[in-house]
Amino acid sequence: MKDRLNNLLAKFPLLLSTAQKLNENDLIWMIGGSACLYLYGNGRMPGDIDIYLPAAQHELANEIFGIESYVYRSPLENVKNSNPNGDHSIQLTSELEITKNGNIYYLEPTGLVLDSRKVIEVQDENFYFISVEEALLIKAILGRGADMGKQDIQDAKDFLKMYPKINSDYIQKRQKELALPSDFFNAILK
Repeated sequence: MKDRLNNLLAKFPLLLSTAQKLNENDLIWMIGGSACLYLYGNGRMPGDIDIYLPAAQHELANEIFGIESYVYRSPLENVKNSNPNGDHSIQLTSELEITKNGNIYYLEPTGLVLDSRKVIEVQDENFYFISVEEALLIKAILGRGADMGKQDIQDAKDFLKMYPKINSDYIQKRQKELALPSDFFNAILK
């Protein structure tokens, strides 16, 4: 995993200074999305880095970086974003709401999500990332395809081919927290 994190740092050099500032200020954060799956071994290099924060910490992060948030809205998602380095290569993200089939899923990091986050130390800095199960669950809920310029389901399917054993207990608990149907995860990835 350290080699993969070094690859991300080479492609996204602003990630190191972002992590340093977040850590210096004791903020809770986690790399998510495609970058997280890449860290776990997925073949596709991400196009950006999504850093998830609890909603209560997003404004603190904005103050540290001297930036403001904006809300990205689409028929599928509403999400609060900000860009710590003035470009969209690294996005601070919170308050993710996904609307799917008339249901709204609010993906605020719960205790379960925070307790399952992982850490890698590289270049004397801690980098936190969400569990593989959380990354896969978010990808499955989003379910965006090539028609939207994304590869959510394909990323999840490719990853599960490489690592078919994931923590099903975690998936079941999160499905319950999010009020997802009990077969949601398996059904969406068939």
